[in-house]
Amino acid sequence: EAAVSAKIAAISNQVEIRSGNSWVKAKAGQGLAGGVYVRTGDKSKAQINYSDGSVVRLGARTTVRIKDAPGGQKNVQVGKGKTYVKANKRSQGMKVKTPTAVATVMGTEFVVEVIRNDTPSSTSPVPPPPDLGAQTNFLVLDGSINVASDFGSLDLQSGMALNVTMGQTTFEAPQQFNTDEYKKTDDLATDDQFAQNTTTAPTETKTEPT
Repeated sequence: EAAVSAKIAAISNQVEIRSGNSWVKAKAGQGLAGGVYVRTGDKSKAQINYSDGSVVRLGARTTVRIKDAPGGQKNVQVGKGKTYVKANKRSQGMKVKTPTAVATVMGTEFVVEVIRNDTPSSTSPVPPPPDLGAQTNFLVLDGSINVASDFGSLDLQSGMALNVTMGQTTFEAPQQFNTDEYKKTDDLATDDQFAQNTTTAPTETKTEPT
C-alpha cells in the first residue's frame, strides 16, 4: 500500500509496529506506511500525527491499523482498546472502523473504545451490555460523527455516547454525558495528562541556506 502522511509523534512504555510478519519497537518520530499496525502494551500509550494536524492517540492494550483510501481519505481500523481521535476540520470523510461499526468523522473530537473478551473496559458513561463478543463505545467530545453498522446509521453530536455490540439488530438510544467532566479525568483527551511520561519526536527545524 502507498505511504500515508502520518508518524509516531509520542510514545510511552511498550509501543510496537508491524508492517510484515513481525512486531518491532516503535520510535518517536517514525513515519508510518500504509497498512501498518500499531499496538501498545500495559500502561502504555502512543500518539500518531497526520500532516494536516489530525491526531490519533492510543491507550493501553490497544491495536490499530493506519490506512489510506483512494482520494487521500484517512482510515483508522481499531481492533481493540481505546483510541482518541481529533480530526482536522479539513479531514471530511475520515473513517474509523471497528469490529461492530464504522464512524465517519466530520471535524470531530471523539473517543472509540473496542472491548473484547480479553480487553478490560475503562471507565465509560456507556454501561456495557452482557458480553456477547466485540462491542464498541463511541463518545463524541466535540463536533459530530455518523455511526454506521449492518442495521443502519445514526448521527451523534457532542455530548452523546453510543454502544454497538456484535449481534445487535438495532441502535440503542444514545446517552448524554458531560464532555467537560470527561476531559478532566481522561488521560487521552487531555493534553497535559497525555504528555506525562511520554517521549516525543524531536521538533523539526529548517536550516536556511547560507
